[in-house]
Amino acid sequence: MLSRVAESMYWMNRYLERVQNYTRFIEVNLNMYLELTPDFEEQWLPLIQTAGDEILFQETHADYSRENVVHFLTFESKNPSSVMSALSSARENARSIREGISGEMWEAINTLYLRVKEGQRQSQWSIEELFEFFKEIKQSCYRIEGIAHNTISHTERWHFARLGQFLERADKLSRILDVHSYYLLPKEQSKLSTFELIQWVAILRSTSSYEMYLQEFGEPRWNRIVEFLLLNPYFPRSLRYCLQQSQKSLHSITGNDIGSFQLPIEKTIGRMKVNLDYIEVDEIIGFGVHDYLDRVQVRLNEVGSLVYETFFDPNANLQPVISSTNGFNT
Repeated sequence: MLSRVAESMYWMNRYLERVQNYTRFIEVNLNMYLELTPDFEEQWLPLIQTAGDEILFQETHADYSRENVVHFLTFESKNPSSVMSALSSARENARSIREGISGEMWEAINTLYLRVKEGQRQSQWSIEELFEFFKEIKQSCYRIEGIAHNTISHTERWHFARLGQFLERADKLSRILDVHSYYLLPKEQSKLSTFELIQWVAILRSTSSYEMYLQEFGEPRWNRIVEFLLLNPYFPRSLRYCLQQSQKSLHSITGNDIGSFQLPIEKTIGRMKVNLDYIEVDEIIGFGVHDYLDRVQVRLNEVGSLVYETFFDPNANLQPVISSTNGFNT
C-alpha cells in the first residue's frame, strides 16, 4: 500500500483518539468540582500538564481558570492538540484518503467536525450545555470507531489505523496517571482523604474504567487503581492492553512473528510489552510511579519516531535487527 495512505490512516486515528480522550477528562474534571463543596479550590493546571501544553497556555492565557482551560483544550486554534485542532487534522487526513475509508465513516467524521466548528463560534456556555456538548462528541467518536470497525477491510491500512489509535491511547493514559499521581500519591501507605479519593475515582472516570475497576477490585484504592490502569490484560484502556494491541497490529503489518523482531520498532514495542506482562504493581511502586511512567513516555515517544522512520520517512535507511527473543527491561 502507499506510504501516504498508511500515514493518513495512522494519524487519522491518533487524532480521533486524542479528541475522545481530551473530551472525557475535561468533562470528568468539570463534574468532579460540581460535586465538591465550595471550600475546595478547583485545580485546572493538571489538565494542561497532562496535555503537555503548559508553555503555550501561558503565552495565551493569564490564569488557569475553568473558562480558560476548557476553551484552550476544546476550541483554541493556536493549540495544535485542542479538540478542534485534532478533529480538523483527523478530518484532513480522512479527506486525503477518501478512497480508503467508507462513505459512512467520512460522513460521521465530517459531521462531528462541523458540530465542533459550530461550538467554536458560541461565545457563552452554561455548565449544562458543556456537558451535553462533550457527551455528543464522545458518542460521535464511539460511532466513528464502530463504523470503521464494520466498514473498512481489516488489511494493512486497518492495522495502521489501529496502531495509531492504541499508541495515542497509551500515551494519554500514561500522562493522565503520571500527572495526577504526582499530586495524589500518599507519602505513606495511609488511608486517603475524601478529596484524594474523589480525585482517584476521577482518574478512573477519565479513562472510562470506573465500573470495570469496581467489578475487579471493589473499593477504590490508589495502588489497585495503578495496577488496573497499567497492568490489566483485558481492559481496552489499560497500558498493557494498548501495548499488546499495538504489537499485534505492528506484526500484522510487517509479517514477522510476535516474540521475535527484525526491525527496531518491533524490538522496542516487544520490550515494553514483555515488561508489562511480568512486572508487578509493587515493583512499580517501589521504583516510583512517576519515574516508571516517565520511562514509559520516553519509550512511547521513541516508538512514535520509529513508526515514522520505518514506514513513512522516504529518506530513512533502517538496518534490520535480527533476533528471536525480546528483552525484558522497559
